[in-house]
Amino acid sequence: MSKNQKRIDQLKCEMQVAIDEFNKIQEKIKELVVARDAFKIKAFSCDERIKELQGIEEVETTKTEVVT
Repeated sequence: MSKNQKRIDQLKCEMQVAIDEFNKIQEKIKELVVARDAFKIKAFSCDERIKELQGIEEVETTKTEVVT
């Protein structure tokens, strides 16, 4: 085997490792994007529920104030 062929084989091996690592990172990025979006939705949902409950409290307070 020639010196160049050994180097070519080594570079092909390094390239495959780099591609595999790249693909793992791309997969992890996809997972993190899904998790990020899920947390964004959860935070929005919590915020909406807080506003809703605060609105109910304000209505109850107003009713109490009107009654007394």
